[in-house]
Amino acid sequence: MKKVVTMLLLSFALLSFQPNALAHSSVVETEPAYKSTLNTLPKSVTIRFSEEPLMISGKKVNTLTVTNPEGEVVSASKTVIDKRTLTVDLVSSENLEGTYGVRYRMASADGHVITGSYEFYLGAKSAVATKPDLEVDEPWFEHFFHLHREHIAYAVATLFVAVGWLLWRKRRNEG
Repeated sequence: MKKVVTMLLLSFALLSFQPNALAHSSVVETEPAYKSTLNTLPKSVTIRFSEEPLMISGKKVNTLTVTNPEGEVVSASKTVIDKRTLTVDLVSSENLEGTYGVRYRMASADGHVITGSYEFYLGAKSAVATKPDLEVDEPWFEHFFHLHREHIAYAVATLFVAVGWLLWRKRRNEG
């Protein structure tokens, strides 16, 4: 019992002192602004982040999607990335009055993916806001391991240290 308690205390201590990421990317500015009311529909939507997005060749990991008050996607399928800024052009020529939804997905340089949404209004706010259903390009388990590989590595390292320590104690007590 004493060995188990000691191992648990050692594991807790090792996990408590692991280096954490101090910050993840965050939204710095949006254009159009969050919950702003516009008279005309802009040609594009832009979000600027606190750090540059992670670029993975051949993968669509950083996206912006804009929907109109009826829930239809009115943005181009290609999101343009320039340093810390994501921009998407609006392809609709219809200026439907109401709430426009903006959804974003951005993989920051540390590998963590941030997602979110905001809205802006054309003329006036809609009675009911709609948000687009975004397709997920990767299975959940790939996303999970991508986001948590560092935590898994810490857990495995702690397990190795704890087992090594127990074996060392057992050998020392036998000898």
